[in-house]
Amino acid sequence: MANIAKQAANGFLSLGSLVFVITSLFLFIGKNLFISGWTADQANITPLRWVSATVVPVIVVSWGHGRKSLSTSGALLALIVGFCLTLAHYSFFLCLLAFFITSSKATKYKQEMKAQVEEDFKEGGQRNWLQVLCNGGMAF
Repeated sequence: MANIAKQAANGFLSLGSLVFVITSLFLFIGKNLFISGWTADQANITPLRWVSATVVPVIVVSWGHGRKSLSTSGALLALIVGFCLTLAHYSFFLCLLAFFITSSKATKYKQEMKAQVEEDFKEGGQRNWLQVLCNGGMAF
């Protein structure tokens, strides 16, 4: 039963990531067709920046979900937060990435001792959508 739930969560994340990438592509094309045009002198966001803002969060979220640092709901919201922060500036995303990696390591550090002390201990310390919103939303 747990294996079926895990496969469903992975499938849902894969579908969400695919929809995210396709939506991002159409947003970029639509923005350039209707708002800013295709000329380089009017472009505020380069195509490389848009592609990296789309692909890098997908990679990081897949890695975090695979390591059980993010729940499925947290991973889907992390895609949007990572996209917005990377699109705004790379340094914002790098700060959020450093926070995510260090906090995930700190959460998993000495889990056995934390399980004995805390009553509501959760194995793996997965971050859900609310924690992602609270931590990543501060950057907005």
